[in-house]
Amino acid sequence: MEELFKDWHGKYQMPDDLKDWQDIKPVGRELWIDYPETGSIIYIDFDPSVDAEIQKRRPAVVISNNILAQTSPFAWVVPISHGSFNGEDYPLHVQLDNRTNIDGTVYVEQIKSFDFNHRKWQFVEMLPMDVFDEIRKKAQLVI
Repeated sequence: MEELFKDWHGKYQMPDDLKDWQDIKPVGRELWIDYPETGSIIYIDFDPSVDAEIQKRRPAVVISNNILAQTSPFAWVVPISHGSFNGEDYPLHVQLDNRTNIDGTVYVEQIKSFDFNHRKWQFVEMLPMDVFDEIRKKAQLVI
């Protein structure tokens, strides 16, 4: 993590909520961004949640366009959960592959809107375009 800031002239100190992330390598992107960008995987806290809704801090895919985040404090995301719930029985799920550092299944049917200014979130990586296109097509089926 320190090597990302080697040419930066300020003092670098890793925030406490990033200590667990020091082994995750950025994929050619800035580590700090102002808002969750379309097609990115972020970590965000889904609590409070109710009943069968996705819970706790977990990865999610940002499906809203950047205009929403640039003109409001909101981003639409779909959660990623561990497991392989994919195929005919789960037509709105998308399984991530080995091109991402995060593994699991994207639950497109659980679209959530978050105020990213009031929830802690962290950029992880950008999705491959073909995977994001599949997620976006499935989201368009339900909205």
